[in-house]
Amino acid sequence: ELQAADLITQLYCRFNSLKEREVSKALNRLAAGNEPAEKVLSDFASSLTNKILADPTAMLKEASRMGDMETFALVGEIFKMEGAIVVPKKPA
Repeated sequence: ELQAADLITQLYCRFNSLKEREVSKALNRLAAGNEPAEKVLSDFASSLTNKILADPTAMLKEASRMGDMETFALVGEIFKMEGAIVVPKKPA
């Protein structure tokens, strides 16, 4: 359980830091007053989503190239994906 606590702490630190950077950028854009708040918030949400999913996406692409079914199953479980997950075949 200690290992889990350490990893969870690292995850929260990493993503809270990312959140703070993105919030700061959005607040600066809002303070400038040159863009509608809706656009700033939409861009903020998109940027945050893209940055959070960048590493898992890269890992899934690599797993796809390698036919790594375990990674697909694990990522599906971690993100609580419902329905069938299509697992690529191993390259010949």
